[in-house]
Amino acid sequence: MQPLMQSTPTPAPIPDISTLGQVFTPEPVVRCMLRLRQNAGRALEPSCGDGAFLTHLHNAVGIELDARQSPPGALNMDFFAYPESEKFDSVIGNPPYVRYQDISPATRALLRQDGFDGRSNLYLFFIEKCVRHLAPGGELIFITPRDFLKSTSARQLNRWLHERGTITHAIELGDARVFAGALPNCLIWRYELGNLSHNTAWARIGQGDDLAASLESPPWQYRHFSECAGHLLFCHGEYSLSLADVASVRVGAVSGLDAIYASETAGNRDFVTSSTARSGQTRRMIWCDAGAPAGGAAPPPRHPDRPAYPCLRREQLVAVGPRIPANRCAAGLRQHQDPSAKPLLPARLPPLRRRGDGRLPP
Repeated sequence: MQPLMQSTPTPAPIPDISTLGQVFTPEPVVRCMLRLRQNAGRALEPSCGDGAFLTHLHNAVGIELDARQSPPGALNMDFFAYPESEKFDSVIGNPPYVRYQDISPATRALLRQDGFDGRSNLYLFFIEKCVRHLAPGGELIFITPRDFLKSTSARQLNRWLHERGTITHAIELGDARVFAGALPNCLIWRYELGNLSHNTAWARIGQGDDLAASLESPPWQYRHFSECAGHLLFCHGEYSLSLADVASVRVGAVSGLDAIYASETAGNRDFVTSSTARSGQTRRMIWCDAGAPAGGAAPPPRHPDRPAYPCLRREQLVAVGPRIPANRCAAGLRQHQDPSAKPLLPARLPPLRRRGDGRLPP
């Protein structure tokens, strides 16, 4: 009699995070997202991985690029090769998060290029294509990084989403650890095509909250779904006057070398900082004229005892002051000032002089 041979179970394939963005969805998140589903028709799970949602859905299509992970019955193919003529009442899933430079050449060749650029993460392309697969009144339910709401690379996509529908539900996960060792600041959201009410049920879950219990019963609040300059917002209400109507709003000053550029005596422009909201104080910094070179000191030639320092790039800084048209450069700011006022931008940066002890002034 031959001895019985015990079979060794095949180990599960290791997820490919960098190039395929394979971070599988925890079961509490799956259940939460399934509860957001309102349509009972045909469903799609793109990039379905191990079928976390697919196993709960009837009349559903699953698509997975990685044959090692593809569950039984799913289509083993690139989602971007799937014809857009296929329409669904629900699209649900966890799209892959892959930097543009890490997207495979084969997939990149299939991507739409209008409205995107080399900064666009792969999950943004998934959002756009999934909306195109929705039937009228269809719903898209995703968990993604929340940064697309305010990302420069998603501005055109965000305008397009706002014009065509509403994020009816949004759960901000903040710093709650949804995925082990990866990707904080996620957003669970439901988008409904053709719903222009712009009414949103919004909830926030933090690190100190019981994640499973909060996902089971989110603390919903009302928000108004708004779009401003390509940014998506969940506001307390709809306001007729926006801050952009009365002020220029930009990212705060980033010099990379405050020891040189931050100076109460040599500075010629005030900038907001991370402490301005608390203290009410701005920081005085050196601002170069828009025509000055970005990579080196302006003429005349530098004295050997004086350090060289580059001009601040205008896209790194924000001026606190009257609003000017967004398409005007910093040098054109003079045209919008009181003609009798002292020019805001000096013709040349004042040189930095060493003190007697050899150190630069603060």
